[in-house]
Amino acid sequence: LVASYAFDVSVQTLFGSLLFGHRLYLVRDDVKKDGAALVDYLQTSGITAMDCTPAAFSILLSGGINRYKDWSLRVILLAGEALAPDLIRQFYAYEGTGGVALYNAYGPTEATVYASSYRIDKAELPLLSSVPIGRPLGNYTLFVLGGEKEPAPVGVAGELCIGGAGLARGYLNRPELTAEKFIAHPYKPGERLYRTGDLARWRADGNLEYLGRMDDQLKIRGYRIEAGEIEHTLLTHPSIQSVVVIGYESGSGKELVAYLVASTGQILPNSLELRQHLSATLPDYMLPAYFVALEELPLNSSGKIDRKALPPPQTGSLSGGATYSLPRNPSEYALRNLWSSVLGIDSDRISIHDHFFQLGGHSLKAIRLHGLLASHMGVSLPLAVIFQYPRLSDMALQLGLSKAGALPLGMMANTGSRQTIFSFPPVMGLGVYYRYWTQRLDGHAVYAFDFVADEQLLERYYQEILSVQASGPYVLMGYSTGGNLAYELAVYMESKGVEVSDLILLDSRVRVRSAEIAAASYEEAARRLTDYIKELPDMEQEMKELLTEHKNLERIVSFYSYVNSQRTQGRIRANIHLLLSSDARPVEDKQWGQFTEGRFLEYQGVGEHIAMFQPLWLADNVSILQGILDRITNPDQPVISVEEATPPEERLLQLSEAYRELSAELLQLQQQQLRE
Repeated sequence: LVASYAFDVSVQTLFGSLLFGHRLYLVRDDVKKDGAALVDYLQTSGITAMDCTPAAFSILLSGGINRYKDWSLRVILLAGEALAPDLIRQFYAYEGTGGVALYNAYGPTEATVYASSYRIDKAELPLLSSVPIGRPLGNYTLFVLGGEKEPAPVGVAGELCIGGAGLARGYLNRPELTAEKFIAHPYKPGERLYRTGDLARWRADGNLEYLGRMDDQLKIRGYRIEAGEIEHTLLTHPSIQSVVVIGYESGSGKELVAYLVASTGQILPNSLELRQHLSATLPDYMLPAYFVALEELPLNSSGKIDRKALPPPQTGSLSGGATYSLPRNPSEYALRNLWSSVLGIDSDRISIHDHFFQLGGHSLKAIRLHGLLASHMGVSLPLAVIFQYPRLSDMALQLGLSKAGALPLGMMANTGSRQTIFSFPPVMGLGVYYRYWTQRLDGHAVYAFDFVADEQLLERYYQEILSVQASGPYVLMGYSTGGNLAYELAVYMESKGVEVSDLILLDSRVRVRSAEIAAASYEEAARRLTDYIKELPDMEQEMKELLTEHKNLERIVSFYSYVNSQRTQGRIRANIHLLLSSDARPVEDKQWGQFTEGRFLEYQGVGEHIAMFQPLWLADNVSILQGILDRITNPDQPVISVEEATPPEERLLQLSEAYRELSAELLQLQQQQLRE
């Protein structure tokens, strides 16, 4: 008996041993917490079966199980929390463990502990990305239900519900909670199901896959985040034995923190290396702000990870990986102090070579830094500069350029080794908007411009393009009104004898006439736009704040005024690629062909104009855009269609993920309604 007798897992061990005539060993607390002592105790006692949590199993692995060639253990039952495949791989890597059968069991207290189990086949380990929780045990039935209590198809996530003889009668003296969690069986009148609050899905082989707690989903800066997905990715690093990721409430809001324990004989990578490891498969918003090294994860009396005992992230945080160098001038000293305030890191630990975003910075913190530069140093540094020059020494240099009025109008929103795409913003006016989604493009760099009200705007754009790319041909792109601005610049650059090879218009409309409208109308339109942005459900909160702040409201008014004073005229030699939304007007929006002497190519996108690059339609439209860019690089490549943009199996996964998120949201709303 490894677990506390007060923990429900002990029921399986107590009755499953004594009622079958086995001998039961009670393991002392000091032995449970010492890997080497636990290994010795199991072996010298001749114990053949053990039931424990993955956290306790991790302690066992740290105790040098390779010291024994012939193990007495024959069965290990793992349960109580999600099981990482790497723990199983580590176990079977040792000589002498091949004869031990490992089971992954699942079940909540409300179902009298275990309701399903899965025997792990050693042969499947090389390709195993997650350990299934198996099939129902005798006298149990398991269902994966959607928001309307309909059975979810294979591969689609839903809430795991349990029926059968093992269900509890309810919660003592809590009728409301009992009614919420124990519901009428939708298919067997008179019977009940227990709603576990766990997300799961059926695999094609008939086994269940556990996906995490519905109420453990973190919401960080407007994003719904599965901590388990981050933990799983970190565990694929060979230096990491165990990990837990939490949302930590700091003075500046909730931050992701990863607590790590190194594998035996390994040294944990620095935070830069860990972020690079995660970035290979996860988006930026899922990268932890802090990585904290621990000798072991704290456990409670039930053998589960004690999240309340985890130390604050500043304690034991891993270094950023940069060579340490002291500031060399007043600007670097002042900037280091501001970084310290924004990032919550002791200034003495910040080097001039450190990278703002690799130390835990993100868009919201960049906005705070932007404000502190203005209030503490009197410098109106464009936000784009913070993204463009994230190293402290480079950013300090930009402070000097700011005073000389030599700051850029744009920023590199995405890096790549192929053609650089110069992009112009929609009426929101900020190039940082492209950073929101161009990271999905493969191989193409995107340099994104802000809109600035200036009579010499086209010349300033032109000069900055030359500073980024010294010679043509050039590719310009714009979404919505940004496409109109890109067209004007193409006309301007060609008038100077500069080659623009291609112009990409993302649902931009030909402006057949200029319009003089009262300033109040522009202000009202800008307010309506910012109100709409504030209500977008899946946009980062800091991006919303940036796009709707007062200074940007003025920029939007200026952009409205500028665009309405122009009309589309002239002809360019560049090819025009037009990506249309689903609500494009059939005649007006297809007139761009008359404004080019080159090729005019249309591509049908998906989603309404305003939503083309919002989460629901983003993947399809970016895939089509990727095809357009690849076609520019290789003109013989065929035109990509909407159906071809995303492979069917990938689209199915995307739809399944969207269904999973919507189902979880609907279930939470239903629970809230029941509580109310």
